[in-house]
Amino acid sequence: MEFTTQLIIILFLFGIISGFLASLTGTSGGTINVPVLTVFFNIAIQEAIDTSILIILITSSVALIIFLKQKRCNLKIAMIFSIFSILGSFISSVIFSFYPLESIVLKIIFSSLLIVIAINLILKDYFQKSRENKLDENSYQQENNNDLKRDLKRGIPFFILSGFVANFLGIGGGVINTPALNIIVGYPIHFSTATSTAIVFFTALFNAIIKMMYGQINFILGIILSIGGIIGSIMGAHVSNKISGKKLQVFVMIFLIFLAILMLFK
Repeated sequence: MEFTTQLIIILFLFGIISGFLASLTGTSGGTINVPVLTVFFNIAIQEAIDTSILIILITSSVALIIFLKQKRCNLKIAMIFSIFSILGSFISSVIFSFYPLESIVLKIIFSSLLIVIAINLILKDYFQKSRENKLDENSYQQENNNDLKRDLKRGIPFFILSGFVANFLGIGGGVINTPALNIIVGYPIHFSTATSTAIVFFTALFNAIIKMMYGQINFILGIILSIGGIIGSIMGAHVSNKISGKKLQVFVMIFLIFLAILMLFK
């Protein structure tokens, strides 16, 4: 890939959009980074996945700092859940180092996941309306040890799965973390997105180290996108406190389905 001035500007703007959406929804830019790099920039899917992990590490670190300043993230809980997320990433690394998948299989899996995520954006609203969160935003930070142990047992399978797909598909795992924290564990949505970002950061740190040793990271591409992603993450972290995000959910849902179809038929 030849990095012309025009391409750098396009990548920079794309990084802003990706970082904004990732920070706003508590997911990760990888959900958008990987399919867009594959479909529109003709990057091999494995290289896109590995590069996405570097981008996620950089952008999530900035969003996490902001969330900590806003006191929306329980770092103790995030670090505990991150242990299981990293375990999932380790399992993924071991399995696919011995049994690598063909590009077409990766595309089919990723496209299917995008569609599942899009559907989840609709279902999440339904589940949130059908039940009240166990914890309100004032009691969240005072959760006792018994609550933590109970929530940990409920969340373990989801966070292991989160780490597995984060390493396997380069999406960060936030698409699983946020609904798991909100729907399964019962945390308020604004704390769920912030805590999810912390889990994404710790998991991405582990995954980036692995990919630097054995992966196909495009560092120039990753740095350009990360610079834009940092700006987008800052914007998203601040905006997420002020809007419901319902219209954004609809847009992201449509966009993800569109990307899934393109990946399947490209």
